[in-house]
Amino acid sequence: MIIIGGDENSFVTAMTYLKMNYPVLVLEGSGRAADFICKGYRLSTFRTSEDKCVLCDTFISEMTEAAKYIYGFNQEERMSEKVNCDKLANKLKHALETRWKSIHVHSINDTTHSFDKAIQDILFQLLCKENKQDYEIIENILKYADLWDRPDIAEKEVFNLENSNLLLMIQGNKDILSTLFTNALLDKKEEIVKQVLDYIQDREFFTVFLQQNLEKLYVSKVSPDLRVVILAWSA
Repeated sequence: MIIIGGDENSFVTAMTYLKMNYPVLVLEGSGRAADFICKGYRLSTFRTSEDKCVLCDTFISEMTEAAKYIYGFNQEERMSEKVNCDKLANKLKHALETRWKSIHVHSINDTTHSFDKAIQDILFQLLCKENKQDYEIIENILKYADLWDRPDIAEKEVFNLENSNLLLMIQGNKDILSTLFTNALLDKKEEIVKQVLDYIQDREFFTVFLQQNLEKLYVSKVSPDLRVVILAWSA
């Protein structure tokens, strides 16, 4: 679920999704319900090592005040809804304490990470909840990393030297590596090409791959820049 602005109903719907452990992406700076959730999120400290969310001492008082702005800027309307503000603050408190990992905040002013990438990150997070020893999960992660050109995710979740068991698993299957490598060459995704060459340490495996599969791609479709990368690696 994505929250952009929104009213009380939007907030309640978001809380319902969180209760079911579904991810909620909130656009900070879009106003009202979205900013209310984001403010509560910013007042929290997340201790990942303890799997725990710690709220500041003034959380309820600050969020009860902030809840007024969910009802807009009509002073009379806000005063008539004041009784609900404490309830909203407590609902958000409970959601943060129990489902903080499912709340994702993206600032409207963030120029380094696009909203599209924020959505992709959530999808990857859902995908990676499964057992990464399952080959199908690894295949899906690399498939979407290729589709969305996200070498950062592929590196974090798969091509990480600390994940030695995963590296051995994927090196034992030519199809997934061949597909990822070939697609990256054809789509001129230089980072992914370099990533595969850097993190897959079995030189003999890739030598065979290059000899068997690369000649026609190199001649007909691979860009000059990537040819330099390949030649440098093969030297």
